[in-house]
Amino acid sequence: LKSICLEYEPASPIENLAIELNSFKFSQNATYVDCTTAATLAILEQMSITKDTTDGKLVQEFKSYLDHWAPLLQKMSIGLDEEKGIVLALEQCALESNERGQTLSS
Repeated sequence: LKSICLEYEPASPIENLAIELNSFKFSQNATYVDCTTAATLAILEQMSITKDTTDGKLVQEFKSYLDHWAPLLQKMSIGLDEEKGIVLALEQCALESNERGQTLSS
């Protein structure tokens, strides 16, 4: 699911990605939690997070991505579990031992 999200071109409508994820979800018996988690992980992977990224820049860039991806996340978040999936994806990235994880956890 994450790879589908990473292949998404921001110039195309986000609804196209929602249709792709939904189709894959049903064909692979995945959950909406899987979809929101994958989308969040893809967002964080697309962001240019380095050890030099300031807190303000990180928040500004994350907000910009969320503004674009909000329709998809809202559509896929049919309950509290999906919203928890978003938070757990953030936590998962922050716990990684790479530069992105170190920046998010500091």
